[in-house]
Amino acid sequence: MRYIARFNPLQDIVSLQDAFDRAFDNRWRHPTASEGKSPRFRLPLDVFEQEEAYTVVASLPGVSVEDIDINLEDDVLSIQANLPEFAAGEGAQTLWRERQHGEFQRQIRLPAPIQRKAVTADYGEGLLRLTLPKAESARAQQIPVRSLQSAN
Repeated sequence: MRYIARFNPLQDIVSLQDAFDRAFDNRWRHPTASEGKSPRFRLPLDVFEQEEAYTVVASLPGVSVEDIDINLEDDVLSIQANLPEFAAGEGAQTLWRERQHGEFQRQIRLPAPIQRKAVTADYGEGLLRLTLPKAESARAQQIPVRSLQSAN
């Protein structure tokens, strides 16, 4: 028996977007990165580069600041946290559940060395913002040009 499937062009677009997301994400990920207990869950990150620093912004809604652990080792940034499970109360029946919960870890390799002692982390309204200043050796430097013309 054959089934006829209705053509859904949006599904193809979503699949293509997922492929692009995975390809871009692999550029930043440490080879041994763990995405947490659920393979579907990935901590959403934005990474920006300025001349002197990288800025990483992560969405951590509902996480208390005490439950966030950040490490930087060999230019690999590691963010660990515990997303709490919402307790609906006694007698409540779950009709739909999409929000992830539990412990997770996200690691990304930064493209340049970082000044470890100057890194700052701020957390508020569900957003974690890390400022990671580049090491002096990784910054662009202006090189002066000397004239070789002789003074006649």
